[in-house]
Amino acid sequence: MGCRLSTTGIRKRLVVIFILVFTSFLNSLEMDVLPDILITGRVITLKIQTEILDSTEIEVSELVIPKGLELISGPVIRPYYSKIDGVTQRLHQITWALRSTSSGIYILPEIEIKTDIAVFTVEVPTVTVFENDEKFNKYPLIVSWNSNIKREIFVGESLPLIVEAYNLEEINFPDRVISTKPRRGEIIEVSGLGEINPEKVGDADLYRVAVASWIYTPFEAGKVSIPSVRIDINGLTRYTEELELTVKPLPEVNATGGVGEFIITTDISDSQVTPEDFFHYRVKISGQGNIPYIKFPEVEYSGLILIDKKESESIGYSDEGFLGWREIDYTLQALDSGVKEIVLSGVSWIDNDGKDIFFNGNITHINVVSVKVVEEDILPFLSLLRSQDIISSYRFFFYKKPQLWGLLFISLLITLIIKFVKSIRKTRKNKTLLMAVVLSQLLFTSAIFVKGLEYQSELVEADNYIDSGEYTKALAIYDGLTDKMPNNYGLFINKSILNDKLGYISKAVYNIRIAERIAPNNSVIGEIKKYLSKSEESNLKQAKTANPINPDYIFILLIIFFNILVLVIFSLIKNHNITSFSLFFTVLLICLFLGVMLFFVHGKNSVKAGIISEQNASLIKVPNENAMEWLTLDEGNCVYINGEWEDKYLIKTEYGLQGWISKNSILVLEER
Repeated sequence: MGCRLSTTGIRKRLVVIFILVFTSFLNSLEMDVLPDILITGRVITLKIQTEILDSTEIEVSELVIPKGLELISGPVIRPYYSKIDGVTQRLHQITWALRSTSSGIYILPEIEIKTDIAVFTVEVPTVTVFENDEKFNKYPLIVSWNSNIKREIFVGESLPLIVEAYNLEEINFPDRVISTKPRRGEIIEVSGLGEINPEKVGDADLYRVAVASWIYTPFEAGKVSIPSVRIDINGLTRYTEELELTVKPLPEVNATGGVGEFIITTDISDSQVTPEDFFHYRVKISGQGNIPYIKFPEVEYSGLILIDKKESESIGYSDEGFLGWREIDYTLQALDSGVKEIVLSGVSWIDNDGKDIFFNGNITHINVVSVKVVEEDILPFLSLLRSQDIISSYRFFFYKKPQLWGLLFISLLITLIIKFVKSIRKTRKNKTLLMAVVLSQLLFTSAIFVKGLEYQSELVEADNYIDSGEYTKALAIYDGLTDKMPNNYGLFINKSILNDKLGYISKAVYNIRIAERIAPNNSVIGEIKKYLSKSEESNLKQAKTANPINPDYIFILLIIFFNILVLVIFSLIKNHNITSFSLFFTVLLICLFLGVMLFFVHGKNSVKAGIISEQNASLIKVPNENAMEWLTLDEGNCVYINGEWEDKYLIKTEYGLQGWISKNSILVLEER
């Protein structure tokens, strides 16, 4: 006999069943986008056909519209009829009407539908809008200015302008670029600016490619309009919008017209001349910004006459503007003997944020004599480096940077891209290879930027202490900067000279040896080291702690020949002839030789050595407390360290003398 349920129990069960069925309906709701192909300017309909009964109260959340679309109406909730289990039901339909103002791929957030029972979400499909001329494209092609272009700049500031193509299925470059020069300034078309970036757009993997670039430099303040640029690409023609810029006047303090990050350095060809000699005084500005337009500081000199004046430069381009250096070379001659003074005036400029940067100027002395004295007599009077020279003395060890080793495979990467990207035409292969060469060169040229500008105030303070003869205070500043600028050889040159002036012989030798490890080919370092060794004979007896060959030069040659080897291998795969095999083995041998040479030079620069730090340091034959003193070594001698035992080092001199010495009697050279 069955059990009869009460009316209340039946209602509760029906409500539960209704909620479960109702929830399954809502979770299966989908939105339709009409029509099938969406064209710019035409109406777009978003429609949800729900299975929610018309009698149910519902509320729809606001549709968030991205830029490029505009809402015409909606949400509009109206009934529609549908047969469910053979019974015609009156249900809810929700629609929106949109219009696109520009083509693109638009992703809208989910929509919430609230009922008196629960809150549900409906995912909005990706809305893809095309221009009239690309109805058969899979994705709309968009060309526009790079979004990071500054809209407010200063007079004279060099601004990179980059046009990018979006939504490319493959990496393509334009067939033609047509532009109009703006007024009130100078614009130069350049190549290689911008990047190729893969982008995830909806479910698609597309590319954003820089297709054209210029550098614009305005010469007067006011509003400037960069005209629209026409790009012909993939058989379509696209136009960018006009780019509106605001050009602000330069601060009055800016006498050079410079905008960017710069350093100014000076160099003199000789520190001692006779009145019959010509000598060279060079002023160099290097950095990034409007370097072709910055004005050089004034040079003043008395007792000297100008024989010739030449300018030279090496300027490239980057995403921040011009990149490189300019130099003026003055050929001078003295009228009579005596100490002559060359004064480089102080100037200022601003960085890209408008912050004032000051250069305090520089004073260089040259000794004009009747008859030249020998070089060793000049060395004690070598001038200390000024702050600007120290800042420009930073060395980048290219071969120690893992990211630069990736350049070994740049030719392999580009060859594979050309091989597998079928859409690259033959005429565009050359452009692709050229861009690869430019990008690889920028990795090297970017290393001209020095480290130390952030410590300029401290270096200038040290200059002031040196000028007033307070060498101990200047040395304390340099000691504090050693860990912050470990590869700045100019810092160690000054530390060496100051320690020599203060009578600390071993520390003077120690610092010049570190400077030599950083810059083994620097002639000034070599002369100071020779001077501190007292004589040429004594210098030859010192341990060799640095190889005169710069390993970075070998590294660059290795990259070049290795990439040639990769290209030869590809050629060998296609053509199995005797010429290809001979070229392969020749280049392979060169690469192996360069690799071994780089390893050898690095090993020589990493040799463990030290400087004897006390006068008459005791040398013993065995590391025992009861061992008797055998010989003594003078302070400042540089020796190899071949081993250690407790508190003693096993050392060896360049001429073969070997023994044990207390660790307290030696300053260990740090590896560079």
